[in-house]
Amino acid sequence: MGSGAGLAGSSIGSLDCYEPQLRELQMPTVRSRLRLCASLGEAVAEAELVQENAPERIDLKRALVREIASLAPLDSIIASSTSGLLPADIAKDLSDPGRLLVAHPFFPPHLVRPWRSSAHLKCRLKDLKLRSNSIAASANNRL
Repeated sequence: MGSGAGLAGSSIGSLDCYEPQLRELQMPTVRSRLRLCASLGEAVAEAELVQENAPERIDLKRALVREIASLAPLDSIIASSTSGLLPADIAKDLSDPGRLLVAHPFFPPHLVRPWRSSAHLKCRLKDLKLRSNSIAASANNRL
C-alpha cells in the first residue's frame, strides 16, 4: 500500500472514537458506511449529493466543481461549503449552474436554500429531506 492508502486508513481510524455512541444508538458503524475510492470519478459516479469542502480559493473551487459536474450524474446536487464566495462565481463554468448550492456539511436539508430559482433543485432537496427524515425516524424506532 502506498502512503495515500495509509493516510486514508488512519483518517478512517480516527473516527473509531464515535463507534460506542453509534452502537448505543443502534446505528451502523462509521467504517461500514464509508467507502474509499481511488478517484473523484469513482466517488461521485452514483452520488445524489456531492459536498465540496475545498479551501476558499475561487480558482480551486471553480475547477473542482467543474470536474465534479462532469463526473457526477446530471441530476446530482453539488453543495459548496463556502463562507465568503458567491455561488454564481463558483458555478460560472457549469452548463447548469442551478445544480450548485451553498451548504455547510452539517446543515440539515431543510435549512439549505438554492441560490437560483431551480424547480428541479428544489424538488431534489425536498426528496433528500424526506429520505433523511425517514432514515432518522428508522434510527429512532430502534431505540
